Amino acid sequence: MKLQKKLYNVEATENIMDRSFKESKRTKDDDISISKFFQLYDKLFYNIPKTGQVSHAYIINKSSKYASGIIDNLNQENLNLRNKIAELEIQIVDLQTAKDLIEFDNNIKEAENFELKNS
Repeated sequence: MKLQKKLYNVEATENIMDRSFKESKRTKDDDISISKFFQLYDKLFYNIPKTGQVSHAYIINKSSKYASGIIDNLNQENLNLRNKIAELEIQIVDLQTAKDLIEFDNNIKEAENFELKNS
């Protein structure tokens, strides 16, 4: 078996090899803690656009997708509470109607008693 060796001159090597730096040394600022993130978020809050590629809407959408189970549970709990409120409102109307009927019936009985006493 015959081996072949290919040699390149300096100009050809410069065309083939990329000698630029793609990465740099990490600094202490690269390590942002969660508390540091929220400090920065609070500091930048009003400077962040409401909509767009880098915005509050983007953060909400991304976080909502990540925490979908929590949000689904909150939405279900909200729906359950709204249903309970509707049920209680119906009970209130029913009780008010029953109260009005009792008062009406009492008024009729009082009128009948008054007529019997005065006749």
